[in-house]
Amino acid sequence: MFAFSLLSFLSHSQPVEKPACPLLDPQVIERQLVYESDYHHVLLDHRPIQPGHMLIVPKRAVRYAHELTDDEWTDLGRVTKKTIGVFKSFLQTEQYFILEKNGPDAGQTVDQVHFHIVPITPSKYLPRTLNTFFKIFLRIVIGTSPIPPKQLSDSVVLFKLAFID
Repeated sequence: MFAFSLLSFLSHSQPVEKPACPLLDPQVIERQLVYESDYHHVLLDHRPIQPGHMLIVPKRAVRYAHELTDDEWTDLGRVTKKTIGVFKSFLQTEQYFILEKNGPDAGQTVDQVHFHIVPITPSKYLPRTLNTFFKIFLRIVIGTSPIPPKQLSDSVVLFKLAFID
């Protein structure tokens, strides 16, 4: 009887609408937002390749980079430069890489264009080329685990402060 009642309830409940893309989900934006411009959000990645790994995401739903408007490209340049400034002042590095995977054959797994901007900090344990290869590309291929919610929240607060002029 209980199973039938549960099935009956589930079949009559209203589906919960979710945004087409998690990067446009207001809850994700609220949880991970460190900076906002007219056209973009800068989110702290919850599965960072390195500490400080950011995602620059257009506010408008856009699947491919070539679909961005001229104004969005101009703003992206300003936001990218500001993010690099945060890396320089807050993380003491001017080294970084920018990655955008445009289309499924390029490895795009989210139907929203977004730009990974990842600070690179030298390792005293690995040679420079090995550090870059292992720490970055291996993590891109294998992936990383999500950081704990408290650590994410604390990091977001710190990076928000770092973005203040």
